[in-house]
Amino acid sequence: MKTHVTPLALAGLLILSVSCKRELESMEASSDLASADTTSVAPDLPPHQFIRTADIRFRVKDVANATEKIEGTVRRFGGFVTHTHLRSDVAEKKTASISLDSVVETTRYTVENTLTLRVPNTALDTVLTAIGRQAVFLDTREIDAQDASLDLIAQRLTQRRNENAGQRIEKAIDQKRAKLNDAVAAESDNTARQQAADEAYISEMSLRDRVAFSTVTLAIYQKESLKTEVLPNFENAASLRPPFGVRLLESLRSGWFLLEGFVFFVLTAWPVWVLVAFIALLTRKRLIRKLN
Repeated sequence: MKTHVTPLALAGLLILSVSCKRELESMEASSDLASADTTSVAPDLPPHQFIRTADIRFRVKDVANATEKIEGTVRRFGGFVTHTHLRSDVAEKKTASISLDSVVETTRYTVENTLTLRVPNTALDTVLTAIGRQAVFLDTREIDAQDASLDLIAQRLTQRRNENAGQRIEKAIDQKRAKLNDAVAAESDNTARQQAADEAYISEMSLRDRVAFSTVTLAIYQKESLKTEVLPNFENAASLRPPFGVRLLESLRSGWFLLEGFVFFVLTAWPVWVLVAFIALLTRKRLIRKLN
């Protein structure tokens, strides 16, 4: 049995083939356009370098103990403490008399400490987690990240421009045809450009330092405490005078000590008394002879 293909069928197949080919070309063009758009929107960018800062406030059980542990954690991860301010804020202080010569002082106070920490950027999250273990109540925790990659590039380009300009000025100064006034002006301009280059270099180093080490501002405090202390009552000086019986016993004791001291002195100086007795005996014998 033979199959006959009509011209109409051939025309349909040809149209279908052309349509599929155009659709495929359209899809490829769309893909290439999307790729080109993506490249134009996100060109080659420098790697992100973030300046990260954290501001945290929380309550601890004991401020002094928590401060010691926090500082140890920071040092263990390669960081350091740039500021610490430990203080006691007194809310109220009262005194009450408990006897003629004593008063009790009651003080309500809160202990706080404010610290500034520099932590390696790669260890910031770990350090914050370790520090957070000291908290019994978290007040605030704020973390910011500022992209400094473009700022670093800007500082580097500024340095390059100033260095290139300085080199050109130095070449002009070295030329023998340059006049003295022109050379002086060029030297002054070169000095100003070098100063600008140095400032740009210092700014870049400062940015790199802030990128490498994150800054953490930490405020810790503890619950309000109460302290009582017994103190002498200096305002009532008469009440500090001992009673009569006590003074009488003290006088008798002092007199006894004086008598003991005299006896010990007499016993200690016995050679003197022997010499005095010998001289007295000789004197007595001479007087007796004269009278006889």
